[in-house]
Amino acid sequence: MKMVNSIVLPIKKVFALVDSQITVEIKDDQRMLHGRLVAVDEHLNIQMDQTSEYTNGQRGRTLGTVVIRGKQHSDNCTSPLKGLVI
Repeated sequence: MKMVNSIVLPIKKVFALVDSQITVEIKDDQRMLHGRLVAVDEHLNIQMDQTSEYTNGQRGRTLGTVVIRGKQHSDNCTSPLKGLVI
């Protein structure tokens, strides 16, 4: 697997990952979410299903369907996403 910085990755490539298994690393947290990418929009809001949470490399909760808020229009808001692992 390779780590892809969500800021560098062109949005078209992210859209191409829909229906793929992805892992999302949450910024400023030790959590990673692994599941199937269902939908993504131009703000990098992400909907995943079949999602499991991993903390410090250990599988934790099974979350099912999740929505992760992406980058917002305001410069005061930052995305909680650190990156995607493909």
